[in-house]
Amino acid sequence: MIKVLILDADTGQALEVTYKLRKCLGRLVKIIVAGQDNIPLGKNLAFFSKYADYKLLYPDPLHHTDAFIKWIYSTCEKIGIDYIIPIVEKTMYPLSKIKKQIKNVFGAIIPIPEPNQLELTMFKDELIILANKLGIPVPKTYILSSLDELSRVAKEVKFPAVIKLRYELGVPPPRYAIVYSKDDLLRKYVLLHKKQPYPIIQEYVQGFGIGSFFLFNKFSELILVYGHRRILEIPVSGGPSVIAETYIDIDALKYGFKLLKHLKWKGVAMVEFRYSTHKGMPVLMEVNPRFWGSLPLATDSNVNFPYELILYYEKRKRYRESSNTIRKVIMIKLLGTLFTLFTIRNLEEVKRYIKAIKYVLDNIPMVHIAELHDIKAELIYAVANVLHKIIS
Repeated sequence: MIKVLILDADTGQALEVTYKLRKCLGRLVKIIVAGQDNIPLGKNLAFFSKYADYKLLYPDPLHHTDAFIKWIYSTCEKIGIDYIIPIVEKTMYPLSKIKKQIKNVFGAIIPIPEPNQLELTMFKDELIILANKLGIPVPKTYILSSLDELSRVAKEVKFPAVIKLRYELGVPPPRYAIVYSKDDLLRKYVLLHKKQPYPIIQEYVQGFGIGSFFLFNKFSELILVYGHRRILEIPVSGGPSVIAETYIDIDALKYGFKLLKHLKWKGVAMVEFRYSTHKGMPVLMEVNPRFWGSLPLATDSNVNFPYELILYYEKRKRYRESSNTIRKVIMIKLLGTLFTLFTIRNLEEVKRYIKAIKYVLDNIPMVHIAELHDIKAELIYAVANVLHKIIS
């Protein structure tokens, strides 16, 4: 029996990984889901999954890193864990520094990149510089080293533009701002600068969001690829997708592979682009070094990243069997789509929202509802959070 420890129970990705491993491996896998002990229990979505065998709590990995690492060692020793799957950067980063020790001492595999690889993807300014060197299209970007440069840059920038923090881990929102004028830029830049020094300024890429998804084994050999197009995001102006569809852009796959291969990547990653309707090409936005929010879309399309991560991470590529044919699927997160209504700010965003809903209704046979993968967990989670808001 394989024992898998899935961290970050408060994420939808943890719920999806739990669901897919159970569906593919049945009772051959024992699934332990774990969440942060200072997060309200009602926020730990994967705790409500009927597919989880055990639920555990661990110390805050950001503010109590040593205690978190001690907990990992203790849990591996007591339970005999075979795989540890961290879902987001706050657990990934500390584990990337000890994954070799964990493997040597307990035999547990942590299928994630090395610390230096993670750092390059988490620092937006360094990622942009690297992508430029590799010939990957990036937005026009201004990287400041002094506030004295801000007035000059504000005169050069074309609006709208986006201000982004260089590094997001552990920083509360807002982490970015869309600005529409020079005065708007100057005011919001100073506010974000107080939160974290010298955020970057980028052109706003008119177009639509696309993503390229990859799985590499521990030898940095490519195992799986997939792609999607964002149809509706929350907020409408740009953010995580609540409606997305299977969409393979060859250039986006080529650029994403080139970047990750250069980094000698291990594990999963999403390379995020916006397809510029003006330039007619994908433009790099960022790299998510982990499972992504639209993971249900890939798994419903017969591209099973969680299962193949467990199956092939330790094996050479030549041992991988042929995968199923990719299916065209449209994924909708019903609750997310509903909440997106409350982010609409103008008539243009109303039109985009209506267009997205119409697209879904016109293609009903291809539509998959993400919440149906584990409807019990989703319903309990929704009710728990409504009650929490009422009480508080």
